[in-house]
Order: sequence, then structure tokens, then C-alpha cells
Amino acid sequence: MSNKNISHDELQWRDNGNGTGSWEVYVRCDLLGSVKVDIPARNSDGLTPTQEKCLELVRSLSSTMKPELIAALRRYAIEYSGAEPDEDDLSFESESASVPCLEHAETPYVFLYADSPVDDEHGVCFLFRDRDVLCCCHGDESLEFYGWDNTEALEELANAGI
Repeated sequence: MSNKNISHDELQWRDNGNGTGSWEVYVRCDLLGSVKVDIPARNSDGLTPTQEKCLELVRSLSSTMKPELIAALRRYAIEYSGAEPDEDDLSFESESASVPCLEHAETPYVFLYADSPVDDEHGVCFLFRDRDVLCCCHGDESLEFYGWDNTEALEELANAGI
């Protein structure tokens, strides 16, 4: 489904049935166009300042970051397959991102999910801190619960990632 005809910048609360849930919002960025962002939250009171910073991070993703993302994807492809990838395989498409479980961390982090020929089955995921591409990793890594405001776990993932 294409995100281009969906209303943007309107937060929608998705309740998990236990008082927690997530915010969903579509935003635009230069790198990808329209992106659906999922922001886990412990309540529906609105975004915290940290979550707002993470959302701004997604909005700030620019096309000038593409070479850095391709370099991270290449490193992941070599680790994942054990061989240098064909240039044609070093591509990705993304329409969704998520914020890790952050409420009060100082630094914004974001996972960007992507479909890529490098891993057709699971996809890949890029982890950003501020505007830095920390790593490309297995698409399922972004689904893990690292704990609330546990930026140390995210840094460990970045160091273990490619």
C-alpha cells in the first residue's frame, strides 16, 4: 500500500488493551517521501519530548544519507551472505519506521524498516541515533523490546550490528 494519499502529521492512538499502546503517524521526509511511524507509549497522554525528537529525526532523513545507508547495507549483506553483494542487490524500499521504547532518553533513536534483495524473507532495518546511521541489521531486531529508555541496549545492537 502506498502512503502518499494518507493524511499526514495526525497522531492516531492504538490501544493494546492493557493501558499501553502506540502512536501511529504518517510523516514526510526527503529520503523516502511518506513514512508510517510507530511510537510505543505507556499511555495515551501524548508524545514525550524524547518521542517528539525521534519523530523529528524521521522527518529530517534526507537523500544525502543514501550513500551511508548503502554502505551499511553492503556490510550487512557481506555478513549475512558471506559474499560481496551484486550492486543491483544494494537497494532498499521503506515506508515505515519505529521509535524504540523511549520516553525520557536524551538522544533520539529510530529504526527504519526496509525491503531489500539482501534479505527477501525478513527485510533489513537501519538504526539511527540523531542523524547517524549506526548499523543495518536483521529486520526482526527492530521488533525486540529492549526496555524503556535503555539506550545502552541500542548501542550494543549498533556495535554488534554491521
